[in-house]
Amino acid sequence: MKIRRFFDEEARDEPIADAEKKFRVEVFFKFIDKVRGRGTGDAKGVQRSDLCCQDIQFFEKNENPFGPTIKTKLEDREVVKGEEFVVLRCGAVGLPTPAYSWTFKGLNGVETPITSGENGYELQDYNHLLMITTVEPKHDGWYKCRVSSNYSGQAHVDEKTARLFVKGKPKWAYGGQLSDATAQEGVRFLWLCHAYGNPDPTYTWIKNGEKLPKSDKYEINGGVITFKSVSMDDEGLYQCVAENEFGGISSPAVLTVVTAPTTPPPDPCMVAKRNIMFLVDGSGSVPVATFGEFKKFMSLLVEKFDIGQNTTHVGVLQYSTKPRTGLEFYFTEHQTLAAVQNAISKVRYHYGAYTFGGYAMNLAQQIMNHYDRSDAKNVWVLLMDNGLWDKTMARKISRAIRQAGTKVIVLDTENIMHDIADKGLDFSSENLEENVEVVRKEICK
Repeated sequence: MKIRRFFDEEARDEPIADAEKKFRVEVFFKFIDKVRGRGTGDAKGVQRSDLCCQDIQFFEKNENPFGPTIKTKLEDREVVKGEEFVVLRCGAVGLPTPAYSWTFKGLNGVETPITSGENGYELQDYNHLLMITTVEPKHDGWYKCRVSSNYSGQAHVDEKTARLFVKGKPKWAYGGQLSDATAQEGVRFLWLCHAYGNPDPTYTWIKNGEKLPKSDKYEINGGVITFKSVSMDDEGLYQCVAENEFGGISSPAVLTVVTAPTTPPPDPCMVAKRNIMFLVDGSGSVPVATFGEFKKFMSLLVEKFDIGQNTTHVGVLQYSTKPRTGLEFYFTEHQTLAAVQNAISKVRYHYGAYTFGGYAMNLAQQIMNHYDRSDAKNVWVLLMDNGLWDKTMARKISRAIRQAGTKVIVLDTENIMHDIADKGLDFSSENLEENVEVVRKEICK
């Protein structure tokens, strides 16, 4: 009987009893019974193959467990769509005899176990052999052979992977087909398609049935076409064609070109530079609900302006008794609309005993004198209920700052303090939004 040492290039006749501890024997089926009948008491692991021959591993009775180790080479290879009976072989040595399993990872990156009889796969020879009965594009991917055995209380594993490239007609990648698009006249526009295949496909772009020629108006790089500046002439039916030696596929789509919309110029009032200081009455005579309406009014009003570092700045000062009068936040603390509105929402009602509005105006004047933004217009918006304890001081300060260019707007609940303002309004929850618009227009004058 001919015995072949494991992976030796040449085979030689040698009695089984004289063989080395570990080797593989390949015999034709007609010798199987003779091998089993020779009293090879020192042999283990005889396995019968469903193919043409039998793999036998011989070990001495007292051999220590080892492996498993994959010895065959799993090499990357190319096959053609429609090819039949493509075989991947995985051979390993080990004691105890290892178990074999296979997994497949497709181009989508998902790895799944291979089951014999499913998806065109057949596992044979105790899973040593993986056969693809008829190659299809879905078989393009990575194949992993895994061998495992258990001894010494733990699992022992070895793995090898090979890439199978399936040659065939291109297929569109997920999301790779052209889709109808609308581009604005005068803008840069990129359109793409993407297919995969083996060999890699080449791309051709067609418009209204004719191949696109070279042009300075656009750049074509494989499946990507870039229009440098879309014009009405670019409108039409396009096709992206991907092809290789096995065939081609085409994806049509319509490009619609629209004229650029006419954008009205920005409202000069909204983007102008302003410093808006709110002076809010937090005395005990102001009902809690009214104080909430004060905050709502401020939040609605700031929406009418562009809040930013180079546009409108907002500050809030709450007044009641002198010890409690002070800034809630300064002009430079919050420089986005969302930040300002969030800060306004967090202002807490003082519920002070008295209403020292004149004192608050004096404090605000000192703050403004030290705020270096001379190119911005200053606006004070006073929100109060029924008057001030220090009206004389308030009138004096109001007269001075108005002469210096600061606009003063007063909203109160009883129309008492309108004489200190450029514009006085009756504050109530019923006409809140109306007052917001009136104040906006007054600020914009």
